[in-house]
Amino acid sequence: MLVYDPPRRVCFSWDISLRWELESDPAKASEIEVVFAPDGPARTRVVLTHRHLDRHGDGWESMRDAVKAGWSLNAFAAAAAAARSAVARWAEGLPPGVPGLVKDVSADADEL
Repeated sequence: MLVYDPPRRVCFSWDISLRWELESDPAKASEIEVVFAPDGPARTRVVLTHRHLDRHGDGWESMRDAVKAGWSLNAFAAAAAAARSAVARWAEGLPPGVPGLVKDVSADADEL
């Protein structure tokens, strides 16, 4: 973790080699930054930047080509919605007054 600045952004190293294996040398890691910004009353804009790909060394272009199509958050949004649903079903089975329980776990997909 390089930067943790909730709720605005997070930045971490991409410790994956050109062979798609764990890279143990931090000098050969690129960086991924995710920025969250309000985009209206019920929406959040998410900007993901993958930078310093050249740190992967000779052949870094293959890493760029592998990730250049972008990253879809659709799978993340679906997983988050499923998790909210599972938590809501679990919470319904608990007795009333359980401390620290938040029963309202609903959210619009645009809030992800």
